[in-house]
Amino acid sequence: MNNHILIAGDSWAVGEWSGPSVNDVVHGGIGQYLNEDGYETLCFGYPGQGNLFVYDTVNNFVRYNRDRIKIDQIVFFQSDWIRDIRSYRWLNDDHLDILQQGYSHTRNWYVSYLYYRLSELYKEFGITSTIIGGQADTVWIDQFETEYPGVRIGCQSFTNLIMNDDHRIESPVHSVFKYGGTSSRFLTQQQFDFLLQQIKSNSDHTDLQLLITDMELAQDRDRIFVSNRDHFPDGLHPGRKAHRKLYEHLQHNNLL
Repeated sequence: MNNHILIAGDSWAVGEWSGPSVNDVVHGGIGQYLNEDGYETLCFGYPGQGNLFVYDTVNNFVRYNRDRIKIDQIVFFQSDWIRDIRSYRWLNDDHLDILQQGYSHTRNWYVSYLYYRLSELYKEFGITSTIIGGQADTVWIDQFETEYPGVRIGCQSFTNLIMNDDHRIESPVHSVFKYGGTSSRFLTQQQFDFLLQQIKSNSDHTDLQLLITDMELAQDRDRIFVSNRDHFPDGLHPGRKAHRKLYEHLQHNNLL
């Protein structure tokens, strides 16, 4: 069996885009660079999807193909946690219970649950996951790999790596706080408004200040995408030069 690197995430995992359609992917990004250097890759990039939806897909693939395809590691582009509320059993009782514990608890639960699930995958199948802060930045905690065995942060913020040559970021962006119209892949405006209302109504003053700060960071991040078309050709996704920078960063730090 050939060994593979599985690249997972949302549209950021797919590569460079020139427009909103999958037909507008004009370069395969880090996956293409890996292929050009002799690596075998599999791409599980699902535009508009959340982390837990993508995890479930990857988990099922690994589980049912383990005797046929050997996965060396997973490179996972972290997406917006709010998308998971939509795609991961939209607002059933368990998820409403989480929302009703306030903003910081909700945000931290959804972000960390991805790491927990990937660590469980490592414990069962021995596959290491390297997290890339893509549409959303990752957390950064000391002893991360002690907390989540088999999972490591390869790049806390792809955007900050592109713009400032540093993958670490002081104020990470955890969500872009956007809805996607009527497509079933995205939160509708009604769902998005209901979600924010649930969070706000169960948050104290400190929580609400954190929510406001996070929304301001999201607006700043959106301005970076739109105003730096050399790095983000379609105003949303990193281009091939940016993916090259990420690839070289991971190589330099022995993460591939």
